[in-house]
Amino acid sequence: MMIVIMLGQGLLGKQQEIQVNEQYTTTLKTYHDIEEVMKHLAAQDEEILRQTHMIMHLLQVAGIPSEQFITSSAQIGDGNGQSTTAKETQL
Repeated sequence: MMIVIMLGQGLLGKQQEIQVNEQYTTTLKTYHDIEEVMKHLAAQDEEILRQTHMIMHLLQVAGIPSEQFITSSAQIGDGNGQSTTAKETQL
């Protein structure tokens, strides 16, 4: 009887070891995927900043103050829960 119990425990131990190895592999893959997403987001942030600086420079060269550009594209609340753009407000 003791041999059967020991054999069963050995099989359970092997199964647990397989599960632990699978979890470890899955965790490593997930970690790698997260790192790739973070690199991609960082690259997007850099590109957005580059394009923002380019737009600001073009506005400056065209003689348009950046404040005018920001307020014309910003949304302004009308107090009734609805929002309209600054252009619509000026009309």
